[in-house]
Amino acid sequence: MMYISMPRAGDLRVNISICDGLFAVCRLAPGDELPAWSATSEYFSVTKSPDELSIVCSQHLVPQEIQCSRNWRLMRIDGDLDLQMIGVLSGLLAPLARAGVSVFVLSTFDTDYFMVPAQVLGQAAEALKDEGHRVIGEI
Repeated sequence: MMYISMPRAGDLRVNISICDGLFAVCRLAPGDELPAWSATSEYFSVTKSPDELSIVCSQHLVPQEIQCSRNWRLMRIDGDLDLQMIGVLSGLLAPLARAGVSVFVLSTFDTDYFMVPAQVLGQAAEALKDEGHRVIGEI
């Protein structure tokens, strides 16, 4: 039997940047087109499934009539992460779960992002710092 060794993040301590502004997670119908307002956000993410079209973008861009969850803060893991690295997110999400912080996760080719409710951003930052991570930005 052959085992493949993948890079592990077990004791990895990372820099996490807090992005400016408030974000919203929006739900549109599965057949809807990507609305123009969403693509003007500095950070935006789109996920389409047979059940829905989900959009994450700057909250101030979202029309009032759109179904969404508002008042999220976006945090970014600084630097490029190897797609084969194991345990990066679990090393960040476990302390947040222990602190009772809800999380919404987004990933790109280069790195991972996660959002926490704005009202518990300070609590989230402290939980991450207590684990040895460095949190950069305005709370």
